[in-house]
Amino acid sequence: MNRTCLKTILSCLTVLLTVGELSAQEPIRLGYCDTETDRAMYASDEEPAEFGAAILLPAKMLKKYAGDKINRIDFAIGEKVGRMMTVFVTRELGEEPIVKKTIYNFEKGWNTVALPSEVAIKGTEDLYVGYVFNTDKNTIHASVIMYDKYKGATPGVNWYSKNNKWWAVPSNVINYDLCIRAYADGDNRPTNDVGIRDLENYDIVMQNQATNFSMRMRNYGVDSVENVTIEIKANDEVFATKTLSDLTLGHNDEMEVKVDNVLFPTEGNNTIKVEVIKVNSGVDTDKSDNKLQNAIYAIKEGAQPCERRILFEEFTSEIDPLATTADTLYGDAVATRDDVIWVKHHIDVDKFVLDEEKPYKFLFDNEKMFYPAVMVDRQIFNGMEDAGPAYFVPYGDVVEGMLKNCSYIPSYIAPSIAISHAENGGTVNFTVSGTAEVREMPFQKSLRLTVYAVEDSIVTTTQAGVPEFKQNGVIRKILSSSCWGDEIDISSYSFKKDYSLEIAPEWNVSNMRIVAFVNNYDDYKKENCTVYNTVQTPIYTAGIEAVNTADNGKDVPRVWYVGNQLQVENGYSLIGVYDLSGKNVNEYNLVPGMYIVKVSDGKNIHNLKYIVKK
Repeated sequence: MNRTCLKTILSCLTVLLTVGELSAQEPIRLGYCDTETDRAMYASDEEPAEFGAAILLPAKMLKKYAGDKINRIDFAIGEKVGRMMTVFVTRELGEEPIVKKTIYNFEKGWNTVALPSEVAIKGTEDLYVGYVFNTDKNTIHASVIMYDKYKGATPGVNWYSKNNKWWAVPSNVINYDLCIRAYADGDNRPTNDVGIRDLENYDIVMQNQATNFSMRMRNYGVDSVENVTIEIKANDEVFATKTLSDLTLGHNDEMEVKVDNVLFPTEGNNTIKVEVIKVNSGVDTDKSDNKLQNAIYAIKEGAQPCERRILFEEFTSEIDPLATTADTLYGDAVATRDDVIWVKHHIDVDKFVLDEEKPYKFLFDNEKMFYPAVMVDRQIFNGMEDAGPAYFVPYGDVVEGMLKNCSYIPSYIAPSIAISHAENGGTVNFTVSGTAEVREMPFQKSLRLTVYAVEDSIVTTTQAGVPEFKQNGVIRKILSSSCWGDEIDISSYSFKKDYSLEIAPEWNVSNMRIVAFVNNYDDYKKENCTVYNTVQTPIYTAGIEAVNTADNGKDVPRVWYVGNQLQVENGYSLIGVYDLSGKNVNEYNLVPGMYIVKVSDGKNIHNLKYIVKK
């Protein structure tokens, strides 16, 4: 045999071996779900109907496999429904499929369907893969459409239908992927190719203190992935590079990878960006899906939380006969705490309504105001019937829970109010200032200072349901330039604003207080209008009078009684309130008389005698 013939035979053998090797390769899996199923969508309609489920395979993902051909679909169902299932591949949901196949021998769990013809992947067009079925009277309320076990749906790729009308499954409602996947064969398969499909980090971290995050990675390549190298950026600046080893991530498998001991360097509101730069110590063949980013807030290193007071806002109306019941309910919940400042927004029609408050409809579902409603620091609470931050809450323990949850949120800004009275008594000048431990607040878009003049103990005869009622927390005037507040800047870690209030003749200044709070304003996202901290001070304190002190006439902390609550000035805390028999009493709803009030600045304790007058 000559050398030329030998080379020809070896070349043919090489081709045969290569073809044999390719044919033995595992098919390419296209989809998002895990193999393990976990939950189902139920057919709740009373009448038989056609239902369906599908996943989107976008062109930007399919281009990795351009030229390969889809030849099989797998799907999982919770129960066997109807007598047949039809699987399909289509360019648009609701249109005639490229290919479809109806089967009758399907069962609960995973099913495999070989397509009657292959679908070529072009890599320039989206494809949908899914199934449809018909329920009958025996399958109503059956668990049919299945989701996988991993919590973390891929946004925009999961779809469901009824009678050929299709809707995207919102990932914030059902945070799981549909149990549907396609398989393809062909030669166009990348080797090293990892994509990041989910990134989870703490919203708030401490600057330069160890934290962690996790990412969900998928191996789109045919080679098992043993290690990846990532870069971590703060606002586009690389601050860490880490190699993650011992992964063992097979083709089209996913895994959650935790990254520990990350020291985020930049104070304030940032983005954290994670990018895969190496796979198996080599170059990733498709870098288009190698990076993700999230918002993150880093508290200044060494910052200490400030004392927080919770803003409790009630929406009410004198034409509502349930308003007095709501007041009692909320009053009982607020009375259990000493860190709540309560104000009332009057809406609809009554003599306390302020036109300037109409924009607060933005804080309600579909901007439709209702009463009674409450807001607690304008926070969003998961699991509530309304979307918030304005809620209808008919149970006192729920209000208590909302207040408790807000008390756990640290605040890094401390507002205070200093009041001076004009000589004629008709004008009140005051300054709202504050110090901040940080130069911007978490997820701040437009930092505002909102200021109200509030009156308590207003006796009214126009409240529905009762002949006479005492209104507390009535907002008499909004002193900031709008109901959303005045913009403030804390980049130098402090702020200061001056205000002036003209006292109307019908107001009882002895029962009035100034309430000021630092809040965010976002004209697009109502959930980003949170309150960071609140302060209040009485305008006039004649309702409570010092008799003498244990400090022999020296300056003592100011204590006042406002909103049916005993309060002490900033920098001091209330230790206890006692009657003349020495019995400890609650600082709320004190009856007229003399009391011993103990306050402390953390070093010294002051024993003060005070009289509460009518």
